[in-house]
Amino acid sequence: VLLNGRRYSNVDLSGPDIASIPLAAIERIEVLPGAGAALYGNGVVGGAVNIVTRERYRNQAGVEVTGGSFSTTGGGLWATGHHQDEGGGDNHTSAAASVQALHSDGYRENNDLQQRNAFADLRTRRDDLTFYLTATGERQNLDLPGGRTVNLATGENLFEDDPDGANTPYDWADQDTITVMPGMNVRISDHSRLHLDFSGRRKEQSYYFFDPGFPTYGETDVDSYSVNPRFTSQFKAAGLTHNTTVGWDLYDYRLENRSAAGKGDIGDPTSTKDLDQRQTAWYFHDVMTLDRWSFTLGALQVVGGEQAHVAGAQQVPGFGVVGGGWRGHGAMLGAPAAGHNRGVASGVAAVVKCSRARVVLCRANRDYVRFRRPIRISTGKPCPP
Repeated sequence: VLLNGRRYSNVDLSGPDIASIPLAAIERIEVLPGAGAALYGNGVVGGAVNIVTRERYRNQAGVEVTGGSFSTTGGGLWATGHHQDEGGGDNHTSAAASVQALHSDGYRENNDLQQRNAFADLRTRRDDLTFYLTATGERQNLDLPGGRTVNLATGENLFEDDPDGANTPYDWADQDTITVMPGMNVRISDHSRLHLDFSGRRKEQSYYFFDPGFPTYGETDVDSYSVNPRFTSQFKAAGLTHNTTVGWDLYDYRLENRSAAGKGDIGDPTSTKDLDQRQTAWYFHDVMTLDRWSFTLGALQVVGGEQAHVAGAQQVPGFGVVGGGWRGHGAMLGAPAAGHNRGVASGVAAVVKCSRARVVLCRANRDYVRFRRPIRISTGKPCPP
């Protein structure tokens, strides 16, 4: 998921906070199928969804109220504005802001949800310079009822007999997230621009799982930063219209987790996990058009390093590490009970796409320091006639 062409998905693979973006701020939503890995990074080979906010807002405001079953109540306030500078020209400033809240008891016991969101978007243009800043915030408190027991041997079926009940009446999870995405672009000519984008995200999670004799309280902090300069140009050559992008990406991630029997014991945790990952990439992307045909050519070179330190053997909701890399929701940490695991990864990918066929060539190389086990993957498929 992208926001104004920049990565908005969470590094821990949890869903992005799109609920904080008000409808009044959205100009369009683009679905970008396939061949997006070169432009938007690895993991986008299947396509991407790009949420584009308005470049020029109107002077207006609104109130929204929500109500429903299970004591569901909510609402929001939003306002947008636009100021055109005097003296002609295209210098202007546009801004939008909103706050939202939602509460629901849920249809099950221990299923309460409280969520609050905030959003701000600012754009200002001065001659050939355009500055922009997007910020979102989310606070979520969620009670976790657990699954329902079905035992064919004993005939117990709580899914049908007591669907509203809770297997874990004391479990809960809280999350606070703040995302800041500043940037600027410089108009070099009528068809060329230089972009410089930054982003930072801080996510704080806490959770409690009650198990008689083995309760677990945990706190997880995830920090992510990125720097993304790129050059875009449109020109004609060899009878084709080219839309070319050349850029460099830097992504830096850090995860820290601490867990103990209770909140009061978190100062002396029984389990700690520290994960670090840094990735850099050079990329080239060119969309060539000729009449009703379009051709996409892309190349991406990725270099990344990973490091994990694990002490203890507790489960981290939403995070995991296997061989030094991060993996899926609710995965158990696969590193040893105590120790370090480091890895470096590099890869080169090339993508060629047209309206009738697509060729994807990929070469990846990963060498783990601990295991000394290189893994090479090479895939290729010729275009059909």
